Amino acid sequence: QLADDIAAMKEKIKAIHEECTNTKQELESQISSKRRQIQLLESKISSLDNPEDADSTIQKYNRRYEELLELQKKNREEMRANMKAVNDEIRNAMELVKKYEEYKKKTVEEVMEYLERKEEAIQNLRLLDS
Repeated sequence: QLADDIAAMKEKIKAIHEECTNTKQELESQISSKRRQIQLLESKISSLDNPEDADSTIQKYNRRYEELLELQKKNREEMRANMKAVNDEIRNAMELVKKYEEYKKKTVEEVMEYLERKEEAIQNLRLLDS
């Protein structure tokens, strides 16, 4: 019985030791995380303590904002110019198509008139031959 009690006590001690080790690791991890958070907060506090750094950061972001606005304006202007160029090309192509259609119609009419004159001439020759 005593041996069983000793074995049970050893198992309890081992389980408690493992639980203690796990808890220690978890606590160390939490402490490490809290230290990182504290470092971040200290960094933020020190930047707030130095308004020149905050002002320079604000100026830096304002300059970047202005640059982005200028880039956006430039891109819009380029896009408008490209759209105008494309519209002009389409308009020119449509005019060329229209001129070609008119030329084609005129040519067909001229050919038809020529054929009609030739047909009349042939008819006149047939009448003269008969």
